[in-house]
Amino acid sequence: FFNNITERLQRDMERIQELSVTDELTGAYNYRHFYRSLGAEISRVHRYKYPLSLVMLDIDYFKRYNDTYGHLVGDLILKEIAQFLRKNCRDVDILARYGGEEFIFILPHTSEPQSLIFGERIRRQMEEHRFASEGIPQECKVTISVGVAGFKEGDTIEQLINKAAHALYKAKEGGRNKVCSFISERL
Repeated sequence: FFNNITERLQRDMERIQELSVTDELTGAYNYRHFYRSLGAEISRVHRYKYPLSLVMLDIDYFKRYNDTYGHLVGDLILKEIAQFLRKNCRDVDILARYGGEEFIFILPHTSEPQSLIFGERIRRQMEEHRFASEGIPQECKVTISVGVAGFKEGDTIEQLINKAAHALYKAKEGGRNKVCSFISERL
């Protein structure tokens, strides 16, 4: 009897822990978990001296999907995109929902030029992606804009995030469905 209760409590505690770090809609990590994970990753970078990058992406014209198909379809699109993103990254990468239609990756052991290649691969595959979820119209096609930034010694968490956001905004200003790197902004 007590073993059953203990096992049930353990499962319940694990579920509570999972719920506290994930976005309810998409199943990606939430902002709080992302922020803590990034701090821990930067601490490891200081100690072990490996590269680290962020890849921030935003769904282009997402409001248009909500306005055309409704918010329920918009939610289905977000869920499927999160699944797509999880399938296209490594186990060590951390994917989080950063905002409404924004997602962000923490890429350990990845330089900024390498993250640019990753971002372009994700962008291209998303452009070619055909939605399979029931309820999403077949004609629905989604593109993303992507910004990448590599950690440099002395960067704070906020500075690194701001560099990725700056690169993302540059991609959006440049016509969307693009990948921009913070490195390219300094050249």
